Amino acid sequence: MSIEKYIIPNNTLDEKSKLLADKVISYILDPEQRETGLSFILNRLYNPKFSEILIQINPRLYTQFLESDDSSSLTTALYIVNALSKKAEYIILFLKYDKRILDSLKGLLNCENELIFKNCLIILDSFIETTKRADLAHQFIPILINDASVFPNNRQSIIAFMTKVLVSPESVSIYLDNDGLSMVKQSLENSQNEELLGAVEIILRIIKYKQDGKTLLFKEGFLKTLTDVIGRTDNQNTLERAINVASQLSSCEFFASSCIDCGLFEECLDLLEYPYVGKSTASTLMPSLLIIFRITQDRVGAKKCSSLKLATKLSKLLLSVKEFQEVMQAMLFGIITNLFSNDQARKEMILTKVDKVVLQINPIELQPKGKALWVVCVKTFNEMKKQTQEIEYTPIDIQRMAEYNSKKTKARQITEEFIQTETSYTNQMGICCRVVMKRLGNVLKENTSIVFGNIIDIEKYHHKFSNELEKCLSLCNEEKLEFITFSDILLKYFTPSMLDLYCQYANNVDIGMAKFNELSRTDVDVGCAVKELSSKGHYVPSFLIQPIQRIPRYVLLLESLLKCLPEYLDETKKIKTCLSKIRSIANEINENKRKFENKTAMDLWNKRIDLSDYPNPQRDYFAEMGQVLVSEKKNATVWTMVIFNDIAVLTRNTAKSTEKEKWKIKEVYALCDWKVLEIINEKIQFFKPSTNTTIEITCNKLKDTEFLSEQLRKAINTAKQNKIKRTSITNS
Repeated sequence: MSIEKYIIPNNTLDEKSKLLADKVISYILDPEQRETGLSFILNRLYNPKFSEILIQINPRLYTQFLESDDSSSLTTALYIVNALSKKAEYIILFLKYDKRILDSLKGLLNCENELIFKNCLIILDSFIETTKRADLAHQFIPILINDASVFPNNRQSIIAFMTKVLVSPESVSIYLDNDGLSMVKQSLENSQNEELLGAVEIILRIIKYKQDGKTLLFKEGFLKTLTDVIGRTDNQNTLERAINVASQLSSCEFFASSCIDCGLFEECLDLLEYPYVGKSTASTLMPSLLIIFRITQDRVGAKKCSSLKLATKLSKLLLSVKEFQEVMQAMLFGIITNLFSNDQARKEMILTKVDKVVLQINPIELQPKGKALWVVCVKTFNEMKKQTQEIEYTPIDIQRMAEYNSKKTKARQITEEFIQTETSYTNQMGICCRVVMKRLGNVLKENTSIVFGNIIDIEKYHHKFSNELEKCLSLCNEEKLEFITFSDILLKYFTPSMLDLYCQYANNVDIGMAKFNELSRTDVDVGCAVKELSSKGHYVPSFLIQPIQRIPRYVLLLESLLKCLPEYLDETKKIKTCLSKIRSIANEINENKRKFENKTAMDLWNKRIDLSDYPNPQRDYFAEMGQVLVSEKKNATVWTMVIFNDIAVLTRNTAKSTEKEKWKIKEVYALCDWKVLEIINEKIQFFKPSTNTTIEITCNKLKDTEFLSEQLRKAINTAKQNKIKRTSITNS
């Protein structure tokens, strides 16, 4: 395309602006001066006058380099597109004049570079926000689902993006057809805060846009997953959304028994509070009442859920029944009516004075539906009064019995969950070793050990662990013990041997995952084997990530269990010891992995860049950030910043994709000589007092800029402390 063709038709450029546009275009079209041309645009991205010129240039001038083999051109082009996509007029320009831009972004999402992926997602987000066309992103759904397992750190961004895309039956169908349920379940099980809230929102979209969405979610075990979220989240918004979703599943067959088995009933019981306290709000009370109403509609459910705690909660709610909406009044009296089918529940309601509170209610204060069910309750209680001798219990007695029964039930549920999930985990590891590794071993060959690490040793260890736990559960059930005592088995296996196994695996898993993804794309035989396994429900990334998730799960379960065990039990003291041991193991695994990753990064950068002019045998890797825009005077360029404990290096890969990496150093900063000042206009002010030099550094997202600023501050502080130590040693 000639220079003239890069100027869009019907432009309004004056002669001076036309000359400047021609200059930029000619620079970029010349391979020798391309970097100068792209840098020229970079340096003027936020200049209003230049923006008036740039908007009249065909964006293909720079977007074509999103498909470039030259990493430097690609990186710079991506930064430019990212910055411009924040303006609606440029989004319109891109879509009108570059028909390949979505394909270009799609190609970049397939690469392994986490930073490039992150920037592409930001650009796509801008496209959807500006055009209000979520269908533009439909083609990206399968790729993003895959990337969520490959790059767990990006999962939160992917989940947030999906909530903007899944707004139609078509988009939800694409999501489900590409195993989106596995992705959202992984987020629900292993995330917090924004990602967790986003995952719950995706579940709501599935219910809204999938005809049999509720049944599908129920069959896939999401009731248990949502219960775990309700129990562990500290975010009120997430709690309210999660219990709302759970209540929508209450119309599914077998809901009552599943609800009790997974612990949702106990969670709802804790939320039956009015006036509202703690986590209980109007948004949690309504769905909690609905769930308990559905459970008690089932005769077996009514029998299983009856307790002094439930009766006490109902009695307290009845005192404020006139303040409730009609549907809540109806559900409250409906629960009581349902409980009449169980003799034990009848007795508990008499003990907790539910009958007296009901009889004292003025029906004039009730709404029609509530009043109709109140009449049924009054009639039944009057009949019961003639037949039953009243037993007096003090409120303190009732409270003690209620708390004890509730905690005993919950402790058993948590212990059973611990053992059941251990069995499930061991079975999954067995499938990985005997089915997945056997099939892939023929095509991976010497790469098998790289991909799977020591997963066979982990499976053997947990096979023994799981067997002992199952025997313990059977024995406790036979002896009808109130509390399952399994701490001795935990102490037997929470040992340095477990630590060694998981340290070895954690240090290898990222390498293994990267090797697997590479071979899946480049080796036809491996790709075919992966598709064959996937068709049978065996997803390799899912198997590889499970050992990483297991140790933190132990910590969460034991923390929950301790809250339910009476202090006087010997088992409680032992469980505290178990929790201390597994926390220590988890912390040591994380610390060992951090050191290993830092050493790996240090070795990698020693190979990439020559730092022989800056010798330091004690140098340690600190952090790095790609796509960093560095502005000094009138020059602006995009680099990767690598931070060590004594220096910071600006560098970039100048090799083409067909060549080996070739990293070029722009600048090395001795950190002891520099300060990080305030972030102004989303730019880090990197200041050298001795020369009064200020360099402005910025990233594509403010939070990345803030992260880089924090890492620079920490590294500078470390460098200065090390310098003081060296000076002290020299002087002594």
